[in-house]
Amino acid sequence: MMKKKGKLFATTLLLVCILSMTFTTLLVQAGNLGNKVLNIQIDGQGSVNVTNDKQNLVDSVTSPGGVLAVGAGIVNLEAVAAEGYEFVDWSGTFLNDDVNPVDFKAVKYATIIATFKLKTYTITPSVEGAGSIDPIVPQTVDHGADQEFTFAPAGGYHISAIVVDGVYLSSFVTNYTFEDVTANHTIEVIFDADGIATVPVGTDVTVFPDPSVSLTLSTNDGGTAIGNELLYIAGVTAWEISIDFTTTGEVLVTLKYDGTDIDEADEELLFLVRADSMEALRSDLNGDFIVNGDDVSDLANLIKWKIYEEVYDLVPDGVLDELDKAVVISNMGAILEQIVPEIDTVNDIMTFTTDSFSIWGVRGAFR
Repeated sequence: MMKKKGKLFATTLLLVCILSMTFTTLLVQAGNLGNKVLNIQIDGQGSVNVTNDKQNLVDSVTSPGGVLAVGAGIVNLEAVAAEGYEFVDWSGTFLNDDVNPVDFKAVKYATIIATFKLKTYTITPSVEGAGSIDPIVPQTVDHGADQEFTFAPAGGYHISAIVVDGVYLSSFVTNYTFEDVTANHTIEVIFDADGIATVPVGTDVTVFPDPSVSLTLSTNDGGTAIGNELLYIAGVTAWEISIDFTTTGEVLVTLKYDGTDIDEADEELLFLVRADSMEALRSDLNGDFIVNGDDVSDLANLIKWKIYEEVYDLVPDGVLDELDKAVVISNMGAILEQIVPEIDTVNDIMTFTTDSFSIWGVRGAFR
């Protein structure tokens, strides 16, 4: 029994010694720091750097916060926002301020709250012409979030151009998504009547003369592209396009065509024809790139035998007659130019270069 009591006494004495040493150490530390305690709480995502120049103390408290012994004197607090956040203000027992960094006179015990908020950005949509963009009102988007916009033209109109942050897109899209947003943005959709498309200042920009025909101009000029209704020549989808401005130097032009009813082998034989006027283009009835007596004779035979073909109806009134013949005669002597483009039969796109624009038509060499 005595041995147990002696052992218990020795253990108790040892514990008292340890506690005494620890308490003495804490008192020394608290005494050196002036026994000033700062409870820092963080609302949001960020950290607070704490500096006491007098005691040469530097520490950092991160979300959600912590308690520091800071010592006497002036304490400097610096709020550091996490990625995607921004500092709002300080609040608490003795500090209400939005200045950062800020100096704080240490007291025996104080609570300071650093508030951070998630950054938000504004995306402003707009439209030109007859059509809609959804959503139409400016959108507030959180940092790192996505925001989609969709477009719909009104009847008889089409999406002519899409402008994001002042830059014209070159794509065939009916929607656009801002991904991982970290800044303010703008988006404008330009709707034009079918047959007309906005050609913006810039390079490699796609515009849309009508729903099935696109036009890309690589130029520093701007203007308006005019696309007429589609023609059907020997089963080949074709069209004419007029550009109402000219440019200096060589320009890259890309046309997207409707290849639905054309075999791939026939697509590779497509070419373009340029003339000084739409009438001259259509007056070359036999496709030999010159308007002469042969074209007049071809039309005269159709009129004689009362055979109607829409492509020869130069005065679109539903009949072939002397009025159509007069158009051909008035364009006699006109010489047309054949242009052979590169054909992308997978995406139905033809590309070529030219130094000027006038009237374009698409034909097939198999005609």
